[in-house]
Order: sequence, then structure tokens, then C-alpha cells
Amino acid sequence: MGIGNVIPGVSGGTLAVILGIYDKFISSLSHIFKKFKESVLFLIPVALGMVFAIIFSSKVIGDAFEYFPLATALLFEGMILGGIPILYKKIDGHVKKPSNILIFVIVAGALLAYTFLANTDNVVNITTFGLGEYLILFVMGIISAATMIIPGISGSMTLMVFGYYELIVSETIGTILDFSKFGYHMQILIPF
Repeated sequence: MGIGNVIPGVSGGTLAVILGIYDKFISSLSHIFKKFKESVLFLIPVALGMVFAIIFSSKVIGDAFEYFPLATALLFEGMILGGIPILYKKIDGHVKKPSNILIFVIVAGALLAYTFLANTDNVVNITTFGLGEYLILFVMGIISAATMIIPGISGSMTLMVFGYYELIVSETIGTILDFSKFGYHMQILIPF
């Protein structure tokens, strides 16, 4: 789930569905106070795995986007398209209408077109911090957290659309182990 949350277009929630842990994950989050021990025992290993994966994959994926942007985007789109048959099989009891398939094809085509036509200058760079920047980072964190657990919505793609992907993933999380930038990292990550 952690790696999926770093890859734009891949949903950590969708990966949880594919891995068969989504229902337990959501149940543990929503009943953390009612079933505290059971929830915490489930969530701690998942959270640790996600944090580890996010930290170590952010650098690799950030570098891949920096040096090979089109090839990296196409690789991830191929991974997304490759996961569709698995998800399609998991749609039990729902009608698989031709109109739904058409809508999917249109959305997938739009995503592919976005890869080729996207303005790569849409990147936020924060050099000074004020109340406005902290509020925006806080809102981006809320949006990102919400989209990372909803199957089918990519939190990292949402960050990319708003221009915060490179700042959060590549520049901050990807270099978090560079302790000479610790203060800068915390100014971004704490509100986020």
C-alpha cells in the first residue's frame, strides 16, 4: 500500500482491495476506540510497512520521474492497466454494463492523454513559510490522506495535479534521511 501511495495513478486503497485487507483496514480505522487492541495490532504492522515503503520508494520514484518522466509515467500506467483484470474479477454482484466499460475507457484515455500533454511546470516550490503555506500544506495533507484510502483514487496523482507531488514526495520524503535538511522537512511534513 505504501508504494502504491507514492506511484501517481495507483491507489493504495485499490491495492488493499487486491491484497484482501481493505475491509479489515477500514474496520480497524473506524473502530479503533471500540476494538482498540485488535485494531492497533492490525494497524501497526500495516502502518510501519507503509511508512518504510513510502520513505524508500519516494527517492527512487522521484529520481525516475526527474530523469525519465515519460518512460516512468508510461510504466506506471501499464501497471495500472495490468491490474484492471484483477479488479474486474472482484466486482461480484455488480452489473458489468457496456456503459460503465465505456466510461472507464474514456477515463483511461484521458489519463494517457494527460501523460503526453501535462504541463510539467505545475510544481510548487516553497522557499518561505507563512501561515498561508502552512494552511495549504495542511489542506493538501487532508486531501492526500483521504484519497489514499479510497479505492480507485490516487493520492499521489492528486498531489501531482495540484503541483505538490515533487515537493512532498521527491524533495521532502525522498530526502528525509538527509538530516542536514531536517528543519525544512519538518516545516513541510508537520502541517502536511
